[in-house]
Amino acid sequence: MTPVKVTAWVDQGIAPLVEALNRYPNLVTCESCQQDSDGNAYVLFTVFSEAELFTEASKLAGIVSEIPESRAVLAVEWWYGSDTPLIRLRCPPADVQPLADVLASHAP
Repeated sequence: MTPVKVTAWVDQGIAPLVEALNRYPNLVTCESCQQDSDGNAYVLFTVFSEAELFTEASKLAGIVSEIPESRAVLAVEWWYGSDTPLIRLRCPPADVQPLADVLASHAP
């Protein structure tokens, strides 16, 4: 099997962040929400190569940290029953576009 990026329907408020993350060749977006029950927007994603998970997460954390007063949180999650760890990028809805802009500007 080979990985292929596809077009998917996502909430309009989170679309810029999903698009920015999909510019990174090693990332696979899995789930997103423009506002969860805690009032945050998030994108849940993983990597094509599990060996690169922490390298990719570290690289993205460095990029996110460039945003002054960023309220974004990047967390690696490993859910019970799952074979693959996931990365969650969460932020207030107002921070989606600035975060997407910075991530897109660093995309390969």
